Amino acid sequence: MDYLLPLKPSYDTSRRIEARVNKYSVINIDQNKYSVPDYLVGKFVMAKIYPDIIEIYYKDKLIATHKRSYLAHHWTIDINHFIHTLKRSLERCILVLVDTSSLQNFKKYIINIISIILRIS
Repeated sequence: MDYLLPLKPSYDTSRRIEARVNKYSVINIDQNKYSVPDYLVGKFVMAKIYPDIIEIYYKDKLIATHKRSYLAHHWTIDINHFIHTLKRSLERCILVLVDTSSLQNFKKYIINIISIILRIS
């Protein structure tokens, strides 16, 4: 096989930007918003922008992938990125609405409902 040339190394053609996660747990790329996990609010992430997808990294770990939008001011959201916030908000509502004697049973009921919804989506 002396007549074949060696393969050229792969080349990453993405455009890279660093972005800060805002209080809504999204980053802004080309006037569009893309969600990231809610624990990253206030942190800087690196986004690789390809023609058809957006890959978002935190400390060199892939944390989110979205289909790229070419619309203006479009929000691309993954509901799984907001689980911690939704859980905290739900727990606060439970504490307000339910007395402490039935709180544990009600929490189990709500957690079961959330898990069923997550399995469906």
